[in-house]
Amino acid sequence: AEGKAALRIYNMLAKARIFQEMPVHEKVLPLVERVLDPECLLSGMTAIDIGPGETLQGLHSDEIVMTVPRPHLPLMCVAMWALTDFTEANGGTRIVPDSHLADREAKQSEIDQAIALEMPAGSVCVFHGGLWHSGGPNSTDEEWRLGVNIQYCQGYIRQQQNPYLGLNREV
Repeated sequence: AEGKAALRIYNMLAKARIFQEMPVHEKVLPLVERVLDPECLLSGMTAIDIGPGETLQGLHSDEIVMTVPRPHLPLMCVAMWALTDFTEANGGTRIVPDSHLADREAKQSEIDQAIALEMPAGSVCVFHGGLWHSGGPNSTDEEWRLGVNIQYCQGYIRQQQNPYLGLNREV
């Protein structure tokens, strides 16, 4: 369920040098390391662009593939970078506060508990990988919501995007 009016570009680290600076940004990486630990790994980096007419996406956590009983210590951490303003109207990410403390994964019927994460372009929201979230609907006529989702994981967890296959040696 990637959406009908959304674009995703995976493995952003390999696309341009500027993207190599984002995961290690001096204001972001220390937050991620506090949630996980200094031995954390970059798990994936994906641009998620929500276009006009896109519908509400499915509620999920990024730790949904983990088979560890919830709640648990954070296994993943997400840094959502807003490249354009995130608003309720243009599909700003929707989150369910405190849902990382739930003892189970989200049910789609709980989407009404989600609130729009509104933030200006240039902002970064860092959250626990177990937090329930979804891409919001874009009810605008022409406005795209552009963001980069950077996922980190504990150092002992397999990364979602394999850097050994997806990156050249120089990167």
